[in-house]
Amino acid sequence: MVITMSTEGVSIKDADDFLSFIHILFEKAEIDSIYIAYTKFYSAVKREPVIVKLLPIPFDVFSSDKTHGLSGWIYEPDAFNILDELIPTYLRIQTYDILLESYASEQGARMMAMEEATERAEVTLKDLKVRFNKIRRSLITLDLLGILSAARVLEKESIASSGF
Repeated sequence: MVITMSTEGVSIKDADDFLSFIHILFEKAEIDSIYIAYTKFYSAVKREPVIVKLLPIPFDVFSSDKTHGLSGWIYEPDAFNILDELIPTYLRIQTYDILLESYASEQGARMMAMEEATERAEVTLKDLKVRFNKIRRSLITLDLLGILSAARVLEKESIASSGF
């Protein structure tokens, strides 16, 4: 599935739409895991491609101590009820974050491309102005030479007609 984003940015609705789509596929058992490839945003200059496993959720996400996990703790309400509340929220936040990072990366890339295009356009414009001025000077010089030649011809004709 490819998600297209509007020019206004990303909304939480986009994340919800994506999650409802994968929820249907997951319920039908058409897929057993979901990986999302996106561009992680660090700055306008630095972006990196990343692949993240979204489902099934790695259990170490919910435990700071990977060896113990949920064992050894007493939960009220029980751990499964808590996870039933947390997992959809976790997936929604993760998906929204991924969409935001992708959008920010795209905007950063566009900004850099536009800056480079502007710099190249300025250089090209400067070169074209120099060429234009050279051609203009050449035409002015040619016109002056034509005028001087015509003046010299007229001067010679006036000298010839006066009898000198």
